[in-house]
Amino acid sequence: MAASATDVISVARIKDELRIPAGTDSQDDLIQNQIEAAVSFVSSVLRAPMVDRDERYFLPPVTGDGALIFASPMLKSITEIKYWTSGGSLRLDPDGTIQAADLGRLHFGRYDWQTHSQFPPAVGWPQTLADSLLEIKVVRGMDITPGTAALRSAVVLCVRQLYDGYRQIRPTEAFLQIVKPFRNRGFLSRDGMPNPNLRLP
Repeated sequence: MAASATDVISVARIKDELRIPAGTDSQDDLIQNQIEAAVSFVSSVLRAPMVDRDERYFLPPVTGDGALIFASPMLKSITEIKYWTSGGSLRLDPDGTIQAADLGRLHFGRYDWQTHSQFPPAVGWPQTLADSLLEIKVVRGMDITPGTAALRSAVVLCVRQLYDGYRQIRPTEAFLQIVKPFRNRGFLSRDGMPNPNLRLP
């Protein structure tokens, strides 16, 4: 549960890995930027954000007590749902909001990358403007705790290449073997809707 790249691995820890003498802080900003780049790169290989990320999807509205079903790899939570009321206008921002506390149960898929079901508030889903969509705000991020040491090692390998002056990160055999157990092999999704015909390699 990382809120920033330095929650994955600190500047001090990277300085130890790079054998930078203690008390030398002239490169701290550079190293922090390189940590952020490395975490971003590892996240892209894992197909899941190592640092919690706010995202939003636009989905067709649901009526009555039906569940809102959508795909969101490594979903952590839904923060709110915004919608256009029947008196709203598509020219303007959504004028209705359902807070997370008012929503029903969120049923996570069997695996983190499968589809999830969000059940409505106690009063059911609201009436929405014709031809409008629901704006779903979510938090995505992987729980790095089970593999923290391995994932930190992968980030260190990437930072080392950036620090040594390479213009690009070259995923070495060691890096690929470290991250292999953590790679998300779920369905690719677009706008929160699963594509069952497109499987990740």
